[in-house]
Amino acid sequence: MEAHEDLENSNVVLPDISMIENQEEIDISTLSEYIKALGGSLKIVANFPEKEIVLAQFDE
Repeated sequence: MEAHEDLENSNVVLPDISMIENQEEIDISTLSEYIKALGGSLKIVANFPEKEIVLAQFDE
């Protein structure tokens, strides 16, 4: 996976990467760090028929 190369200088460690790739449930902060290391940001959004509500945004 090319993402592993991007993560070499991040705070995400290999056991975390394996957990993310192989398990259904992960810690939100771990997922946020993984996405951040790849250059993205995590946003948790609740979608309703008439609107969206941003529950949390991890972009710092």
